[in-house]
Amino acid sequence: GRRFKMAKSEKFNWVKWVSAIVIFPLMVFGPIGGWMLKLTGNAQSTTGLATWSASIAALVPATILLLVSIFYWSDGILRRDWQIWRQHWVKNVMWALLAGIIMMGVLVPLTKALTGFLDTGDFAIKYSGASALSFSDVAPTFLSAIVGLFAPFYEEIVFHHAITEPFRNKAKWVYVLISIFANIMFGVVHINNVNGHWSSLIMYIVMGVWLQLVYIWGGRNIWQNIMTHMVYNGSISLLMIFSVIITMFFGK
Repeated sequence: GRRFKMAKSEKFNWVKWVSAIVIFPLMVFGPIGGWMLKLTGNAQSTTGLATWSASIAALVPATILLLVSIFYWSDGILRRDWQIWRQHWVKNVMWALLAGIIMMGVLVPLTKALTGFLDTGDFAIKYSGASALSFSDVAPTFLSAIVGLFAPFYEEIVFHHAITEPFRNKAKWVYVLISIFANIMFGVVHINNVNGHWSSLIMYIVMGVWLQLVYIWGGRNIWQNIMTHMVYNGSISLLMIFSVIITMFFGK
């Protein structure tokens, strides 16, 4: 009976592993991805702000992935790792800030320059129109900025834990190969972020490798990755919100 339970548990883990490498590509390239693109249409309105359809197209899959990753792929590590992470939270926050700054200030500009995709539009929003905007005009962009903070949870749980952790105690070369595979996937699912420019995915693959190293150097604590990723995504979201507020009150 015990052997059967172990075999059943092992099979169940493999089912979760396979689902982790299938769900994300389906969300991007499958019917859901097509629905998202159709709903999004033009991602920005004539003012340069996000539209409600674009925000909803981002919110729905992000919410689904957030819930599924927490309750299905995390294996209950969030509470356990949080208890460990918060014991030295000052040191860990400083490490997350440093790692996030390296991502934004070194890795992203370097890889974008190498791939010819250097675009400051990722870090600031360009608005048209001379008059100030109302809150109803900018609300979808606020929502889009908040949705961006979901990604550190489900992306880190899946790509830097769920896919790689089952191979942690295997031969080192096996773990390295699986990590490379996971971070190539991490890059590929960001294809819409680079407007379909496949060569520009190198930036996300490099960021994925960096976050994998953060996971290893951080004692394989998922919260170190979440916080580091949050620093990066949060900085972009704050710049978006700041740009919207300036435009809302002062116009262009």
